Amino acid sequence: MGLLLPQLHWPVLPPQLVGLYYSHVASHLFPLAVGIVALYYLSAKFDRHLYNIPGPFLASFSSLWKTWDTYKGDSQHTAIKLHRQFGPLVRVGPRHVSVGDPAAVKTIYSVNGGFTKTAFYPIQAVRYQKKPLLNLFATRDESYHRRIKRPIAHTYSMAALTALEPKIDHVSKLLMQKLKAFESANQSFDLGEWLQWYAFDVIGNLTFSRTIGFIEESKDIDNIIGSIGSFFIYAAVVGQIPWLHKLLAGNPLLPIVMPAIETFNPAVNFAIKCMNMNKQGAAPDQDDFLVRFQKMAEEGSRGGVDGGSFGDTDIINHTSTNILAGSDTTAIALRAIIHNVITNPVCYNKLQREIDELDEAGQLSDPIKESETRQMPYLQASIKEAMRMHPSVGMLLERHVPKGGATICGKFFPEGYIVGINPWVVGRDRDVYGEDADVFRPERWLEADPEQLKEMERSSLAFGAGSRVCIGKNISMMVSIYPSFPFRLGIAAVENALDSNWH
Repeated sequence: MGLLLPQLHWPVLPPQLVGLYYSHVASHLFPLAVGIVALYYLSAKFDRHLYNIPGPFLASFSSLWKTWDTYKGDSQHTAIKLHRQFGPLVRVGPRHVSVGDPAAVKTIYSVNGGFTKTAFYPIQAVRYQKKPLLNLFATRDESYHRRIKRPIAHTYSMAALTALEPKIDHVSKLLMQKLKAFESANQSFDLGEWLQWYAFDVIGNLTFSRTIGFIEESKDIDNIIGSIGSFFIYAAVVGQIPWLHKLLAGNPLLPIVMPAIETFNPAVNFAIKCMNMNKQGAAPDQDDFLVRFQKMAEEGSRGGVDGGSFGDTDIINHTSTNILAGSDTTAIALRAIIHNVITNPVCYNKLQREIDELDEAGQLSDPIKESETRQMPYLQASIKEAMRMHPSVGMLLERHVPKGGATICGKFFPEGYIVGINPWVVGRDRDVYGEDADVFRPERWLEADPEQLKEMERSSLAFGAGSRVCIGKNISMMVSIYPSFPFRLGIAAVENALDSNWH
């Protein structure tokens, strides 16, 4: 027999009384909520560790300022302007400080400094098998980074890449054929677009022994470049308020409610396709990153993403990263080099003479080899200068201050605060590069004494620094020598864009 409870009769309140009650509560809660929000923003603005660091007013209590600045797409120039206005330390967020002193590079990015990556970075991870696949750039875990880097680091050495140089030559010849066709037809073209296609096809050929096909088809195939560009814009903007990512593209429910999201990453799709084709039978003499990684998997190398043996997931991780990160940054470097050379008549003529003299002496191959460019000081200086003027990354390379805090530029920062350096800021430092730091002048790298040269090179963050220096640095440097071939061959379609005073 069930337990009988007495029936309760709740009093019925008149609607007017109920409305009066809620009105009374709201009249008290609203000011309280406003007060709490105001108190939060005031406490952020007047944080005792940061309140005396200058910067934009809105940035002192909200991340909206740096989010909007990033969205506008010109944050690198904003950063240079702010540091020249306020000095080496600029507050760009409630707990974010931009550092503009090149001497701080060794503090923030040293191998054993303890400064760790922030929540900005994991947003760069690709998705594979319904979960984020953290690559070398995206991971914040230093032990994980060491583990997955160790087995593959040697494949990115310059010595290992030299064997793959014919793959770059193949794509270079394809591009030259296209440029010669423009020359014959006296037809103008978008060189920046072709350089981006070239960079993607080069990285594809180095990684899979297959070009993606941009140059052959003269278009962005399957909107690969457009998709990757959109991905980077999303990561850059949302990365300023990283918790938003968990509600948006990083939402763990997204692959469940939208399974097609797994097919949205063209770099991963291309990597999977090439890996499956190789499993069906790669050419006996094929050599590329994919083949080298597959051999490592067959040999039972350790250092996989799960801590075990190197396997398919690791292959997808590293090869797709080549395409996703390596292609776009290399394309930016190529554009920067050629743009700065062809828009500076003196530099253009000096480089042309250097190439012509070596070519006439029979010391250059067709296409030119990386080893041959070592005897081309003006080309090497032009590459360094372009990467100084226009690094591929124009955002703050954020790091968390380690346990115990750190002193930067004479200012103490407690554990957990976020500091970082924008490569564009230190690349334009007038104390290091001279009062003409905003001018493209390759000669500075040839005129500097040994000590000054070391300081200039230490101040460069074109490829990052410390343990997180870009593993693909040698790829980018090797591919960057190829801006010499249009000048060497005197392509009329390129030269038609030049002012007559250049010759």
